[in-house]
Amino acid sequence: MRAASVLLIVLALAGRGSFARTGGDPINEPGLAGRTDILYFLSFDEESRTMGWCRKGRGYGWTNAKENVLFGTGALEVSHTAGTHYPMEVHPAIDEVDKAHVRWYRKWEEGYDFTQHKMPGVYARAKGRRSGGGAGIKPTGSDKYSCKLYIDFRGMPHFYSYKPDQPGRYGWSPGVNKGSVKKMETGRWYCYEMMIKANNPPAKDGELKMWLDGRLVAHYDGLHYRDVPDLKINQFTYSAYVGGTWTTKRAQKLWDDQIVVARNYIGPIQRERPKPKATGPVVIKPVITAEEAKAAAGEKEAGRLFQMARRAERMGQRPVAASLYRQIIEKFPETQAAKKAKEKLE
Repeated sequence: MRAASVLLIVLALAGRGSFARTGGDPINEPGLAGRTDILYFLSFDEESRTMGWCRKGRGYGWTNAKENVLFGTGALEVSHTAGTHYPMEVHPAIDEVDKAHVRWYRKWEEGYDFTQHKMPGVYARAKGRRSGGGAGIKPTGSDKYSCKLYIDFRGMPHFYSYKPDQPGRYGWSPGVNKGSVKKMETGRWYCYEMMIKANNPPAKDGELKMWLDGRLVAHYDGLHYRDVPDLKINQFTYSAYVGGTWTTKRAQKLWDDQIVVARNYIGPIQRERPKPKATGPVVIKPVITAEEAKAAAGEKEAGRLFQMARRAERMGQRPVAASLYRQIIEKFPETQAAKKAKEKLE
């Protein structure tokens, strides 16, 4: 039994750093190498892992077609069926945090007919709750809160966030408030990232941020998510769900790739390992001996006395100048000032 336990520990240590802390796929992005704040990662590089993750749910599939894979060897393929809400969401657990970033890439097939549908995000749920959801039920401040993104009928991104002071039964959905964003285009990849930071009760200092292709396009602060500090973000949610009373208008597809959940900003894919921070050239200062230091100090003092003697000469005080020259010669015989003092006395 002990041998088996030791083997499990060794295997776990051997894999450390290859996977996100709480699950998902091996991390395949060079730019994330060495980061210790990754909570969950999905590359969709392997069909078997991908289909196991989504439990082969209706609407979920996998592709390795190059035109629909952004990075690596595979991508998640989502099929919307006309007149349905599918696919349903997936809610893996993550480590508890007060702030979370979620980044993903999404692409819609050419000519995709936008219906209000959700995108990834995170939930906080109190202990004992089966999931972080509960559509149409306002949070109490101690049971849940959440945020994900969604695309509206016009093809524009919004937050979809449940919080205690939301104006209605359903989630609060503010849009872009930093610069301008055009309608999402079909047939191309977009990089999305959202951040939610829970407030520190009783303060209302929560935040939401949204980035599109690495550009900050929305920021809301002064938000109220919880009344108790131990209600923390603890679930990632994957979504392409067509919500509310709406259903998808026709059979159509979208693709998702390279999903990351982290404690800090992630940004678009970096295809190279991060370079170590430059520390500047190494400057080696010369080391001088005590004897050399003493000689340097002597030169300085002899020079000072020599200048005093010169001033005395200019003022007509020749006896004073002569006395200073003799001091230089006596105390600092090896200095340049001593040589000049001898010349003055000759």
